[in-house]
Amino acid sequence: MSELAANLSPIPLMQIATGFWASKTLAAATELNLFTRLSGTAGTTIEELAQALAVQPRPAEMLLTGCAALGLLEKQSDRYRNSKPIRSIVVTSGSVASTYQTTGCRSC
Repeated sequence: MSELAANLSPIPLMQIATGFWASKTLAAATELNLFTRLSGTAGTTIEELAQALAVQPRPAEMLLTGCAALGLLEKQSDRYRNSKPIRSIVVTSGSVASTYQTTGCRSC
């Protein structure tokens, strides 16, 4: 193996790929008003969110799990609630959507 091949890393490519995933997860949560929906509540379960959004539990689980993995939500037992940074944004600006749109997302 050449020295160049030994020093190559897949990390930059993986960061780009997961960056897209993270962006789409935030966009979906924002479009569905997830953070505003959870603001000031004890949080939600997968089943409660699925019922509120009129979707099957699996898509609700994927959204909640993805948001928790990104640090946007906190999971305690079977309930998901806004993380501290999200709580401060919702309180300050009224919604994550307004913050997200003013920082560059024009299609949200």
